[in-house]
Amino acid sequence: MNELQSCNYGDVIKNIDTLLDSSGMSRAEYGRHIGLGRSAVSQKLLGKLSFTLKDITATADLFHVSVDALLGREAVK
Repeated sequence: MNELQSCNYGDVIKNIDTLLDSSGMSRAEYGRHIGLGRSAVSQKLLGKLSFTLKDITATADLFHVSVDALLGREAVK
């Protein structure tokens, strides 16, 4: 049986920041794409609010990466 891998919430934030930086997308643009306001995006990226499963899956779809990559269970490509 495979050992379950945990994820660190800081990795989620770091991975989303990395994707935003590499794409040149602003936080406001990102928020519009996934259905969040700029303030909510900022609070989530500061760790004051949590990303929901909906946020994570929308982000994965937007950047064409796997949910596992966002969660830090595999490399973000």
